[in-house]
Amino acid sequence: MEPTSREHRRPSGRRAAAGTEPAGTSAGALPAERPAAMLAPPQSASPPILEADHARLIAEVVMPRLAAGTIETVSSDAARAEHAEPLRRLPAYCVARRHAASAYEVYWVLEGRCVLWVAGHALRLDPRRACIVQPGETHELRPNAQLDRFRVIGWTLAPRGVGIAEGIFDGQRYRVAATFAALDAPTGPLTERLVHELADRQPYHDLLVRAALLELCGRIVRALIETQCREGTSTARELPPSQYVEQVARYVEQQHGTEVTLKHLAAAVGLSPNYLATLFRRYMGRSVMAYVREIRHLHALTLLRTTELSVAEVALRAGHEDPYHFSRVFKAREGCTPAQYRRLARASAGSAPP
Repeated sequence: MEPTSREHRRPSGRRAAAGTEPAGTSAGALPAERPAAMLAPPQSASPPILEADHARLIAEVVMPRLAAGTIETVSSDAARAEHAEPLRRLPAYCVARRHAASAYEVYWVLEGRCVLWVAGHALRLDPRRACIVQPGETHELRPNAQLDRFRVIGWTLAPRGVGIAEGIFDGQRYRVAATFAALDAPTGPLTERLVHELADRQPYHDLLVRAALLELCGRIVRALIETQCREGTSTARELPPSQYVEQVARYVEQQHGTEVTLKHLAAAVGLSPNYLATLFRRYMGRSVMAYVREIRHLHALTLLRTTELSVAEVALRAGHEDPYHFSRVFKAREGCTPAQYRRLARASAGSAPP
C-alpha cells in the first residue's frame, strides 16, 4: 500500500499497436501472459473514479463484510505457503509502488481481484480475503495475469493514526488517493491483539480478529467524520496551525519509506502546498522536504547499525528507489559509504565498555 496520493505519468516511448484488446473483458478472453508492451498507455479521457469519502467506503463496504464474516484475514506469511513466481514486468503506471513500511499495513479488496507480491511469492486477494503485511516486508500490489480491474483500500497502522490509501486499477493504470486519520488513542494495543490472534490461531481467533478490525474501523470512521464536520464549519486557517504541522510531522515519521511530496502531504491535511510550506518552516525551522530527508536518513542509519539488510534494501526502506543515488547522498552527508558506515558503527559498538 501507498499512503500518499499520486498519479503515474504517461511514459515516453512507442505507443501500443492499434487493435490492442481492451481491458476489462472476461478473463477467458485474455491471454494468461499479456506482454507489457501491449498495454495501452493511460488515457486521460476516461480516468478511474476515486472515492473521496473514505469513511463511507469503510462504513458501507468493509464493516458489513466483517460483521457478516465474509472476509478471511490472513498474514503476509500466507504468501509463502502459496506458489513462488517471478515478478512479472509491467509498466510503472500499472502497479502500486513497491515499498516496505515501518508499521503494519492492511489491504482490503473492495472489487475485483489482484495480487500482493511479497518476497517472491504471490498472494491472491479478492473481496473475500484481506491481508496484513508485517513491518519491513517489501511488497507490491499488482494486477493478476488476466489484468482484471480492481479497487483496494489499504491502511498503515501508525501509533497515533491510520494512513488510508484507496487504489484503483482500471485495466490500464493504477491510481491512488490517500488521507490520514488521526485517532484519539494509540493503535498499538489493537494491532498487537490482532497480530497475536492471527499468529496463535487459537479457537475462535477469527471472531477476535474480526472484533479488533471492527473496532479499528469504527474509530477510523469516527475520526474521519469528525474531520469532515470540522472542515465543513470552519476554514483550515481558522484552526490552530500547529495542529497541521504536528499531523504532517507524525505522518512523515510513519510513512518515510513511501513516496512523499509536499503536494501529497498538503492534500492529506487539507491545506494548499504553499500554506503548508509556510506553516511548517515557521514552526519547525526547515522545509517540509528537508524534514522528510532527515527522517529518512535517520531511519537508514538505524537500519545499517541494527540489521543485516543489504544497502539496496536499506535504501528502499528509507524511501530511495535508486540505491546508487542513496549511496551518493549518504556519502555527501556522512563522509563515507553506507557499507563503510556499517563497519565503523559496529567496530565502535564492539569497542565500547559494557
